[in-house]
Parts: sequence; C-alpha cells; structure tokens
Amino acid sequence: MRTLPIYLVFLVMGFGDLIGPLVSLVKENLQITQFEASFIAFAGFIMFGLLSIPVGVLQANLGKKPVAFGGLILVLAGVTTPLMGLTSYSGYLTAVLLLGAGVTVLQVAGGPLLQEASPAGKFAQNVTFGQFVKGIGTLSAPLIPILAYRYFDNRWQLVFPIFGAGTLVAMLALFFHSSKGETKNAATVAACVALLAHRRVALLVLAIFLYVGAEICISSMLPTILEKIYGFRLADFGMAGTGLFFLSLMTGRFAGTLVLNRIRPAAFLLVCCALALAGLVLLATATGYFGFAAAMLIGFGFANIFPLVYAIGMDAFPTRANELSGLMISAIAGGAILPPVMGYISERGSIVLALVVPAACIVYITLLALNERRHHAA
Repeated sequence: MRTLPIYLVFLVMGFGDLIGPLVSLVKENLQITQFEASFIAFAGFIMFGLLSIPVGVLQANLGKKPVAFGGLILVLAGVTTPLMGLTSYSGYLTAVLLLGAGVTVLQVAGGPLLQEASPAGKFAQNVTFGQFVKGIGTLSAPLIPILAYRYFDNRWQLVFPIFGAGTLVAMLALFFHSSKGETKNAATVAACVALLAHRRVALLVLAIFLYVGAEICISSMLPTILEKIYGFRLADFGMAGTGLFFLSLMTGRFAGTLVLNRIRPAAFLLVCCALALAGLVLLATATGYFGFAAAMLIGFGFANIFPLVYAIGMDAFPTRANELSGLMISAIAGGAILPPVMGYISERGSIVLALVVPAACIVYITLLALNERRHHAA
C-alpha cells in the first residue's frame, strides 16, 4: 500500500499529543504549580511557531521525504531523553522541546505528502483519515499512563520506550517509501509569510491557531477540571476522562472520513463547532458522570476541525502547498499561547470561568465556517 508509510508518519504525529497529558502527570510527579506545568505545553508548542515556516521553505527546496525523515529523528530523540535519566523539570522541558520540534516537521511534511498521493477531490477525506490514524497515537498518550497506574506500579514513563519503538517502525517504512517525482522550487521565508496578505489565508491560519490552543487547553486541564468541579481524583478517574476525550477525537475522525462522502467540508465544519460548543457548555454546568459525557462530546466536536480547516486551505492554494503547510502548521503555536492564559484565569478566577478561553476559540471557527459556506455558494 503506497500510502502506508505516510499514515505511519501521521501515527507518530499523534505521539506529540503526549504533551497535553504530560502537563498533569509531571505536575503531580514533581509537585509544581499549574502555571509552571503549563510551560510544559508551551515548550512543545512554541516549536510550531518557531520552526514551521522555515521547515516549509526547506521542504520546498529539498523535498518532502527527507524533511519528514528528519522529523522522525527528532521525535525519537525526544521520547528517548527521559530514558537517559533526565526526569527533572528541565529534563522534561528538553524532551518536550525535541518532541515538539519533531512533530512540527512531521506536520509540515505529512499533509503535502498525502496530498501528492491523493486522487483529485479526495484530499479532505484522506487527511481526515490521516488524522484518525494520528488519533491512535494520540489515544495511546493517556491510555498507557492509565494502564501504568493500575498494572505497573504507576510507572507512566513506560510511554517513552513504546513511542520510541513506534517511531523506529515509521522510520524504516519511510526509508523504503518511493514517492513520485515532485517539483522543487526556490521558496523563501518572505514569500511564505507574504501569503498572509491574502485575507482567506489569514483567516484560516488564525483558525488553526485558535483551534489547537482550545484543544490543548482541554487536554491539558481536563484532569484538573474533573477533579476540581466533579471530584474525580487524578489517580482514579482523571486520566480516564482525558482518555475518553482522545477516544472521541479518534472515532470522530474515522466517522468524518465517511461523512465527507456526503457533505462539503465547510458544512461539516459547522456541525463540528456546534458539537464542541455544546460539550463545553455541558462541561461547565453538569454534575457527576456527565463530566465524562461532556469530555466525549467535546472530543467528537473537536475531532475534524483541524483537518477540515487545513484541507480547505490546501485545496484553495494547491500550487503553494509546501509554504502554506508550513504557515498553517506554524499556527499550532496556539497550543503554547492559550493554555497559560487558561491556567492564569483558573488560578485568579475559577476553572469554570477559564472555559471561556476554548469556547471563544470555537465561536470564531464557527464564524469562519459560515464565511466558507458563503464563499463556496458564491
């Protein structure tokens, strides 16, 4: 199967979502504050802002496959750093910086690789399935710590060698993958950034920034939310809530590949935003086990927002795929900026009030989806 190595790259991308659950795990393990813990997420996701555009330009000049392979090497370095005994706060920050850098490179390369292999009109569907495969890696991030809590004397660090082995398999598959010839062009950072002068590009890039910020706000603080609002202790239920959130992300993306056979991306984006907003309202107002239902509803709503916004942008500007991919992936830096804001509000005000941060992000994307529907109708 020609696309298998590309989907394995998407699987390893999912390992980067370990950064969200790692916030709560390191916070409990090292007894640091929520604000300090939020900088674990900052360390990983700031790499998207720093590296994505240069990587997109590099990819336009060197090609997709060598850039993707370099990303896998960085991910492997990140997940093996804690295995070398670097388990202090600074050690975890270093590991997350490497992991974030590697996943940044893979995110920039993965979309164009898949677009190259996709039949006309099928990229949105294929990238959504790629996000489903990524969701398998994503789901394992909270699932492995849950199993470690119960069966391996709380040794949640087992996640690192397991992710290392998965990354090695992806490296081997990509090494033997033969991509069809691609046209390389002399792109520059200035030309890449100049794409933001196009209003539609700017709106889509901002949507990526806000969506990823909202997702990391929820994934990193959901255990704390379930403990403080609902009374579910982290050791017993907190990571299970995160697991349900990521399970919903994964299953929602698989369902999205089927739904996109019947509905246009912009219309489906509206449906996703409505589900996400309903879940956030439920999370802020419900009691008891409805907290887990809210986590799942948010996951279903969030599931397809990123691939839909990404595919809408890539399909609109196919001749600038490498640069646009770098530009859009740079917006994943929202995952570094917004969680500290939510953490600050939760400490100064309340954790319920802090949910306004992800809710406002989804409201913006809802308005974008309405605008995209009008654009296609025109």
